Order: sequence, then C-alpha cells, then structure tokens
Amino acid sequence: MDTIIIEKLGSVTMRNGLIRVQCMATAAGGEDRISGEMIIPAAAYGQVAGGLQAAGKQLQERIEQARKEQSEQTEQ
Repeated sequence: MDTIIIEKLGSVTMRNGLIRVQCMATAAGGEDRISGEMIIPAAAYGQVAGGLQAAGKQLQERIEQARKEQSEQTEQ
C-alpha cells in the first residue's frame, strides 16, 4: 500500500460509477503538485465522506480537550 500526503483536493470527477478525487500537496518550491488520487465507488461515497467528517469531528474534540488541559495546567 502506498502512502500519500493530502494537503488539498484538486479536481473531482465521476465516470463509470467511480468518483475520482485528485489529491494535492505543496512541493518544496511552494507550488501545488498532484500527490495521488482517491478512487471511491459512487455507491460508497456517502459512507466514506461521512466517515471522514466523523473523524474530523473526533480530532477537533481531542484538540479542544488537549488545549483545555494545557490551559488548566498553565493556570496552576
């Protein structure tokens, strides 16, 4: 399995029941470059998008909790 970095999303297309999402990253010179492509069956797109959204929400909650704990430690 290959690992790619995704900093931005590029073009999104759908053909033959597949959704293709171009993944972008910033190169050393500062320009955007294609780092890979996500290919998601159209029938599974809602589940995948929902999973990413739920993961983002969990990460945000963890970040907020860590900030709260750090703030409480600083006050002591």
